[in-house]
Amino acid sequence: MKFLGTLTPIKKLKVNFHKSSLIGVNVPRDFIEAACRFLHYREGSMPFNYLGLPVGVNPKKLSTWEPMLLKLRNRLNSWTVAFLTREMS
Repeated sequence: MKFLGTLTPIKKLKVNFHKSSLIGVNVPRDFIEAACRFLHYREGSMPFNYLGLPVGVNPKKLSTWEPMLLKLRNRLNSWTVAFLTREMS
């Protein structure tokens, strides 16, 4: 916690502790639970999303990318409709 406090004045960034979670990899479960209690974080798990991208999943599986591909398709469709509407006017 002290380390995070030292970053704040340097970068003018603030940590949103309510959105933060702690994920342990190759760490005993009781250590993660104790650290979460001490830091007042919730315990996270794998896989998770970071900036809308899946982390901790198999990137070779199509099912990993289907939600993002659907969002891209929908966004492209809306742009296409907007572009065609402008061109026809």
